[in-house]
Amino acid sequence: VAAELGLEFSATQNEVLLKKLQDLPFFNLGHNRAMSNVMSAETDFADLAVFDYSFSTGGGQHIHNSSHTVFAMISETLSLPVFSLRPEQFSDKIKELLGSQDIDFDDHPKFSKSYVLQGENEEAIRSFFDYQLLEIFSQRKGVFLESAPGVFMCLVPQHVMTQDLTRGAQKKPEQIRELMEEGHLLYTAFADRLARQTSKDSSSK
Repeated sequence: VAAELGLEFSATQNEVLLKKLQDLPFFNLGHNRAMSNVMSAETDFADLAVFDYSFSTGGGQHIHNSSHTVFAMISETLSLPVFSLRPEQFSDKIKELLGSQDIDFDDHPKFSKSYVLQGENEEAIRSFFDYQLLEIFSQRKGVFLESAPGVFMCLVPQHVMTQDLTRGAQKKPEQIRELMEEGHLLYTAFADRLARQTSKDSSSK
């Protein structure tokens, strides 16, 4: 599959890649963390990778192993705020009433009903998620995504059906192309948003 897609393949963990992803909370969950089946490429605009990632929670007789297939893109041009985005569940509505953070948008109730959006700098996140970006995400179901300056990762609809990331699902090899297409679409959405911001800043000078 990697050869068909023009990607380099390594069955073992890529330490350099993993280090670049350490700022994302997902890669600090649990213990016994491991990356495998890494498919990667360097392009003119970003480095991309698709890989399997596993970790364990609990211990002893109650240990649980979780595996996911992850798409990640790394680029210095991705000046993204730090945030996490995941599908909203019924329990999240109760948590929100009890004070749990969920950044909602009055002008886009469909997005707000579909996702939990969280991050420390709420003002920066609100500014980044303009209407066009909210519309793109509202048209996609079940996306789990985390971002930090220069990097983002996503698990697309088939991966995460609940907010519990200990319930993972690896992609079959023939589904990798679909995962890459979804990840690239999200990258394009972010790049377009940054371009709109640059254009706005230039016009205001």
